[in-house]
Amino acid sequence: MKRGPCCFQTGGDPRFSPSEEFEGIDRPEVPQRNHYHHFVDACLGGERTESFFENTGPMAETILLGTVAIRVPDTELQWNAKRMRMPNAPDAEALLRRDYREF
Repeated sequence: MKRGPCCFQTGGDPRFSPSEEFEGIDRPEVPQRNHYHHFVDACLGGERTESFFENTGPMAETILLGTVAIRVPDTELQWNAKRMRMPNAPDAEALLRRDYREF
């Protein structure tokens, strides 16, 4: 399968793009390691991964709130992070959760 220029490769060395603009700049040294082993080592109490929850949880929350904001244009949203509510925007708050059917 041929990959287009917009596709990302995983597991490779970091690259500057577009490469012509960065000629003559040294690439940073990145230690080689196996991603899967690093994850298991972190689970066993070793060095934590780059995607630890204290970092990725708030980032995911921000992205998801952005998708809610897109669905209620021209509305100022006040986010109460502790309660996970939008008290000033019931239409937006309704998008935060869904009702699941009974089995």
